[in-house]
Amino acid sequence: MNRKVILFELNEVPYRVLDDFAARHPRGAVAKVLDRGRQFETITADTGQLFPTKTWPTVHRGVDNERHGLTNFGQDLSEVDRAYPSIWQLLAERGAKIGVFGSLYAFPLPKNMENYVFYAPDAFASTSDAYPAALEAFQRFNLSMSRASSRNVSRGIDLSNALGLLPHLGQLGFSRGTVFGVAEQLLSELRDASKKGRRRSFQSVLSFDIFLRQLELKRPDFCTFFTNHVAATMHRYWAAAFPADYDHFGLGDDWVGAHGGEVEFAMMQTDKMLDRLIGFVERNPEYRLMIATSMGQAATTAEPVTSCVGIKDMTRFLSQFDLTARDFEERPAMAPIFNVVVAQPEKREPLRRALDGLTVGGERFGKELYDGFFEFAFGPLQNYTGPEVAQLDGRAVSFADMGLGNVPHEDGVYLTADHIPQGAFIVYDLRSERRAKRVQISTLDIAPTILENFAVSRPDYMRGVAA
Repeated sequence: MNRKVILFELNEVPYRVLDDFAARHPRGAVAKVLDRGRQFETITADTGQLFPTKTWPTVHRGVDNERHGLTNFGQDLSEVDRAYPSIWQLLAERGAKIGVFGSLYAFPLPKNMENYVFYAPDAFASTSDAYPAALEAFQRFNLSMSRASSRNVSRGIDLSNALGLLPHLGQLGFSRGTVFGVAEQLLSELRDASKKGRRRSFQSVLSFDIFLRQLELKRPDFCTFFTNHVAATMHRYWAAAFPADYDHFGLGDDWVGAHGGEVEFAMMQTDKMLDRLIGFVERNPEYRLMIATSMGQAATTAEPVTSCVGIKDMTRFLSQFDLTARDFEERPAMAPIFNVVVAQPEKREPLRRALDGLTVGGERFGKELYDGFFEFAFGPLQNYTGPEVAQLDGRAVSFADMGLGNVPHEDGVYLTADHIPQGAFIVYDLRSERRAKRVQISTLDIAPTILENFAVSRPDYMRGVAA
């Protein structure tokens, strides 16, 4: 008999963090899945600079980035969905009941929803479409909060969309612990504004409550839950959690003291989620829990970064290339990246011609990824102190006229940790014994492993093998 599968997508968390947390919390859920689960160290099959927008479709589709070609939110998925369907598409086509919550590139909703019992796209979706209606109300709130906190977390709350949740509270299933936790978080922000960054974790906590309620009600054959809260925290605060990882440490004691508990806090929320999933699996042994991270993170530099150049007014910026607000659509992206789509071919040419001569401080920051999809990436322009002008076709244009500006980093850093190929894959199953040691596999092996669980032959294009 095939086993049902819960795929818990714990974005970018490496064994270094899992092992450290388990050692300090030996009775926690993370320690339990490490002790009783079959552990694999994954090596991403992807090439070039690593991003979750590249590594997760590799996990989901069983082909690397050179074949699936996905790198940015908002890309057209029609061709890749035909050539290399996601795991949930393959299983749904064979009659399995599917639930998806937050997985990257889960937008737009499938055209045929017959075998989907719940479906909530990622936090970078263009619209709030979700299924059932209660999830759509939450997705609307979730997207508004995510947009407001792409780099610095906003202390505001979208009251209109928050109130829109009220008619659906009974269906959403927020736990008492979550309600108290959110209230405590809001009070902690009044005492210490630096703690507002923990809202990233609470967005995942709220999402998890809804996911678990749907899991308990609908009992899908295969379901996913994606969370980025630990990854976002590690990027910023790895240096506070693991200061010994750096040859040179340029951050002060005050910074370490203020942020030293942030990775721990994010992992505590993960531990609570896993504890509830373990309880569910133990009550429902027809399920097995799989935990995947797609890649990992490790220390980079520990230096103060107070700002980065970015686009503050996209309409003003694109007006320099004869584009009006009607000519483009901004697509969600992770700061300091900004993406737009220019649909009309004849409107693209002025921008396309200008890209080679578009610089700040000698750094090019714009490129066309494919027809009409333009990316503006400002990563090299951290702590920029040069003249506030851009070079455009050999002439200097002020930041103000270009719609650019220095965007502050409120937490005083940019990245103290960044992506590495090594990640984790753990199978927690009451019916199988733990292996004695970690086995190294490719991320290409995860999709075939899940397909084999459902007695579905892997497609010919998948090079991976079942783990």
